[in-house]
Amino acid sequence: MSIALVTDSSTNLSAETIERFGIHLIPILLTIDGEVVREHYDVTPEMYYQRLVLALDHPTTNQPSVDTFIEMYTRLRARYDTIISVHVSSLLSGTVASAQRAARSVEDVDIHVIDSLNMSYAAGLLVHEAARLIASGEHSVEQIVARLQRMRDGLHLYVMLDDLAFLERSGRIGRVVRVVGSLLDAKPVITIKQGGLDIYERVRSRQAGIDLLRTLAVQGTQGSSGAHLAVAHFRAAEEADDLLTDLAATINPVICLSGEIAPSLITHSGPGTVGVAWWRGD
Repeated sequence: MSIALVTDSSTNLSAETIERFGIHLIPILLTIDGEVVREHYDVTPEMYYQRLVLALDHPTTNQPSVDTFIEMYTRLRARYDTIISVHVSSLLSGTVASAQRAARSVEDVDIHVIDSLNMSYAAGLLVHEAARLIASGEHSVEQIVARLQRMRDGLHLYVMLDDLAFLERSGRIGRVVRVVGSLLDAKPVITIKQGGLDIYERVRSRQAGIDLLRTLAVQGTQGSSGAHLAVAHFRAAEEADDLLTDLAATINPVICLSGEIAPSLITHSGPGTVGVAWWRGD
């Protein structure tokens, strides 16, 4: 049985990972002053940020259309028996809904749409595991889907923001802004809870935020010999690299991903963002 793997660009997988595993990528759409660009394909994170700060109106993000998924699934149908399609949380984006509608429209291929109930590198860890299992050729699609569902329930993501302004402008997570807004200098640490964004804690400094991310990851993987880890950032490379080096030495993960967050997340988080995601393993 041949299995294709599809994901969206918000999962933050590197070009090298996408190429190595033959992952099929559908871009999240970004609208900047009326112009629509495709995440991953048309702009790098830095290019996007430069346009974002100069934009007359705050850019918006849009899920891929149903037709985009239909086109992708139809093309893959000619070469694969089965498609596994893993995407950003349905509570944060309409991408899963587009994929599900498309899956119902494309016949003669078995399509499994998986809601990661997460975002960014946490969802990326899920996609990476799917890619690894498919590449091994040792697992049925039922086994892969079951493992991804178990892994999804154990994924954790925590993100420290430096500036509340981007949250306020985006208007997408106003409740979080209201919770932290009384502390103007606070660095909010947000998390994913039941598929949606939630405030975890407020810290008074960047270093306190980095320390909190480290503590959460170490405690969350304590005693594990098979942890999967990811560290992501935007315009905070030195802090992210130091955190990654520290965690990799402490946790000794079997999978370790790192890099910049995708433009669709930069829209809401802004510069100075650092995040950590993990799965402690079986």
